[in-house]
Amino acid sequence: MKKFFVTFLIVFIGLISYSAPYDSIYINPYNLREVVANSYIRGVIAQGDVTRWNKSSFPLGVYIQSNGVPEYYVSAVKKAYLKWQTVTGGAVSFKFVSSPQNADMKCFFTYDFSNMSEDTVGYHQFKYMDDKIADSIIKFRVTDKNGNSFSSQILYNVALHEIGHSLGLAGHSSKSGDLMYPVAQKRNYDISKRDLTTLKLLYSMVPDCTDRPLSTSDKANLLTKAQVVGGEARLKQDAQTAAKINSNITPQDPSSRYRLAKAYQENKNYTKAIQEYKNVISMVDSSDLKVKLYAEITNCYIKLKNYTAAQNCANYTYKKYPSRLSVVLLPTVLYDKGAKTDAVVCLCKIVSADRNNEYAIMLLKQIYNQEKNNTKLKLSILKTLKEENIL
Repeated sequence: MKKFFVTFLIVFIGLISYSAPYDSIYINPYNLREVVANSYIRGVIAQGDVTRWNKSSFPLGVYIQSNGVPEYYVSAVKKAYLKWQTVTGGAVSFKFVSSPQNADMKCFFTYDFSNMSEDTVGYHQFKYMDDKIADSIIKFRVTDKNGNSFSSQILYNVALHEIGHSLGLAGHSSKSGDLMYPVAQKRNYDISKRDLTTLKLLYSMVPDCTDRPLSTSDKANLLTKAQVVGGEARLKQDAQTAAKINSNITPQDPSSRYRLAKAYQENKNYTKAIQEYKNVISMVDSSDLKVKLYAEITNCYIKLKNYTAAQNCANYTYKKYPSRLSVVLLPTVLYDKGAKTDAVVCLCKIVSADRNNEYAIMLLKQIYNQEKNNTKLKLSILKTLKEENIL
């Protein structure tokens, strides 16, 4: 989904301090294991793609909504940005702008915190365009659950944490002494050495996603995920470990439970994945989101070759939440269990009734490409796609 540092140089982790210029602290590749051990970079990488800004993009433009909220709300958030800038010696830098159109990072205040815990004060999300970071959005709750305004200190604390996410620190630390620990009442309200070490490691790595593509020469001086955490198997195990820690810390947070479910699924622990997906379903209100979660459950049953359970799940989902996605769950099960003709007939009917169903069209095309030796099946797919002017 910035290369603050010149990698492969000097200085041991023990020399890290807030008084030293941030760009003068380098990651020593020969001491990498120790550096990783003094960070929570494994948990960050375990969330998925390494997403961070390109160093050439700094200073990033920051917009903070000022209308409709007390002036000290704006000051508290601005103070948090300046704190990050100070402790990194200016390697992370910002410029405040008056319009969201001119901003890379956008901060808004809202009453709409649907599907969020009533204790959630702020949250962050990246917006993407053409597989690049388009901008970063932080939303803060205007009042608490009792309708009271937040103190300047609370907003500052939350802003510090959410800015960490907006810089690329995905997931959370499992240690309460770190700023990026997920529970507000136990969180250290300052940027710790582990927070900084993790940020340094993040910006010493080749990103999967950034706002400005890195050149080949830029990448040559950066670490890879494999160098930092090991191979794909270790990465999947790290994801499960990190997700389990976070879900234990915040058991009522649907995003934490979702990551745990996904991690179990990636590690082929499908039974546990199904249970966690069900937990998430019980926590969210969105019908569209529930359909996607039931689709994951259906896929887990397919992997377990429990086709009866998969078919029951598919039928229930479509009956309860009819949509373009839920209607293709049954033919997905049919095809995987070997009823290929039935699956194709079902999909062709779906496309004939709704030629804009991208899920059905995509599945038909996948089946067409897979069935190399089944001419009859391929012809029926081809006929439907042509009749609907899709090919």
